[in-house]
Amino acid sequence: MTRPEMSLQNVIEATRRLIEARFVGVLSTVDQNLAPHSRWMGAVVDGDRLDRLMSVSARGSRKLVQIRDHPKVCWLFSDAHDDEVVQISGTIRLLEDETLAGPVWEHLDQATRNYSMNVLSEAENLWFVGLETVVEQVEYMNPAAGLTHPVVYRLGD
Repeated sequence: MTRPEMSLQNVIEATRRLIEARFVGVLSTVDQNLAPHSRWMGAVVDGDRLDRLMSVSARGSRKLVQIRDHPKVCWLFSDAHDDEVVQISGTIRLLEDETLAGPVWEHLDQATRNYSMNVLSEAENLWFVGLETVVEQVEYMNPAAGLTHPVVYRLGD
């Protein structure tokens, strides 16, 4: 079977649609021993392009230590049936001014707000850090439509 082709613009549009529809993806980081850690996180695409993803985290979370030590991260988003899947790789940085990640807070669903405000009630977690992922590569697959090999684009080259 030949690999279907998709333009960069088509991949960006599909990726934006997936993120906007689901909002929550999986963020993977590594710790000081290079052991992987993945967690559900909300993110939004900042601006009209796919060059940055914005998210927020409680200041006391261990993922912030992992990000400071190893800022290369990977995001995974899919549709409700896992038919369309996008993997986004990039470098994440901490934004000490959490208002820069304001668009993320607007999209948080009530369950996430409850978790953020109730479970993370220790004093060090009451304030948030904005997270900005500079997108370096996007990989898109849609096995349900016959696209079983990822279409890979490096961004910023």
